[in-house]
Amino acid sequence: MLDPGATFTTPAVAWTWSATGIGETSRRLHRFARRHVVRDGDRTRATVANTWEAVFFALDPDGLAAQVDRAAALGCELFLLDDGWFGRRDDDTTSLGDWQVDRRKLPDGLQPLIDRTLAAGMRFGLWVEPEMVNAASALYGDHPDWVIGEPGRERREERSQLVLDLCRAEVRAFVVETIDRVLADHPGITYLKWDANRDVTEPGSATLPAERQSHLPLDRVRATRDVMAEVARRHPDVELMLCASGGGRSDLDTLRWFHEVWTSDNTDPVDRVRIQWGASHLLPASVLGAHVTRWGERPVAFGCAVAMSGRFGLDLDLTALSDEEAATVAEAITASHRIRDVVQHGDLHRLVSPVGSDRAALAYRRGDRTVVFLYALEGDDGAAAGRDEPVAIDHLVPAGPATVTDLTPGRPADERLTALADGGVPWPVAPTPAATILEIRPA
Repeated sequence: MLDPGATFTTPAVAWTWSATGIGETSRRLHRFARRHVVRDGDRTRATVANTWEAVFFALDPDGLAAQVDRAAALGCELFLLDDGWFGRRDDDTTSLGDWQVDRRKLPDGLQPLIDRTLAAGMRFGLWVEPEMVNAASALYGDHPDWVIGEPGRERREERSQLVLDLCRAEVRAFVVETIDRVLADHPGITYLKWDANRDVTEPGSATLPAERQSHLPLDRVRATRDVMAEVARRHPDVELMLCASGGGRSDLDTLRWFHEVWTSDNTDPVDRVRIQWGASHLLPASVLGAHVTRWGERPVAFGCAVAMSGRFGLDLDLTALSDEEAATVAEAITASHRIRDVVQHGDLHRLVSPVGSDRAALAYRRGDRTVVFLYALEGDDGAAAGRDEPVAIDHLVPAGPATVTDLTPGRPADERLTALADGGVPWPVAPTPAATILEIRPA
């Protein structure tokens, strides 16, 4: 409903066209996103060590200190403390909205952990979910009217939480001031993972008259934009990850105030090959958070190889890595740092699709350097099916002699490739899932 003389402006649409296939449309969209959408799009993203799948809610100073020390030793650049640090947050049923440090778990607060992280040469990041509240929280007890809900209708919880009504000015102020306070009280935080783990149901807002309740879906998006924009304005030196039950907010509109997205909560690297392939049609690799985890119980080396094709990170118990796994992770981080300027800022070329198949191949090119990723996924029977021909990349490598460096994590030295096969890059022959990563540059 519009008042006389009022206007309604729709969201903007970004449109591109190519006469040479969908690959070029993706490359144009990637350049557009890096140059004109995401914050600091020309900045190379750091290697992250996240605590979520390492410790979940079981935080303690000694255990976290051990994770910090191991992350630094492996070569990580940013240590991210995920959920569980506030209120009385022993599980996901309580304390959202109570953004004070849980002194039962962290008697001396966050600062000793932050200081240890900085002293180890890493940056420090923190998880927040500022738009949400648990019914089991002091905030909800004080302000039950602050949540979205249709008057006279039971408020249904998802993941034991409710959605704050950002259409209310006092709620917007609370969220922004909460971020201000957390950052002011803890010098050294330069990264926030901004999560949102449920959608709106039973919509209703006391800020809207009955005849305009249908405006809530739009008004709430606009109010959320205002909050995000204000946080970004007040804290220009703090990087923000956009997470929403995984990649639920991977739109360019919201990314204007963020640096990257958490691509998916599904971190099985076999699935991630396909997930990241799909996401790459719109989003550049610098925006796609890709972490090594224990999901799917895949080899750590394969998880590293998949994560290296995005913004590399770790999300597993670093102190539980075997010596062999730790060596593989450290090797992968070193290799990732070597090639990430090409991966994060270069042009993507999708070569072999994993959609409906058990293989994938892609390459990034920047200047005269090319990085090629080949993945043989679970169930790959390419040789038996007569599909063992090398992947052709002649159009992606410089003419003349080339230096080929095999950067595949965990691959024995005597099995590493030092030259291209006739016709291109051979598929990995190790038991699946397996990968090959090559850097190619002029000799």
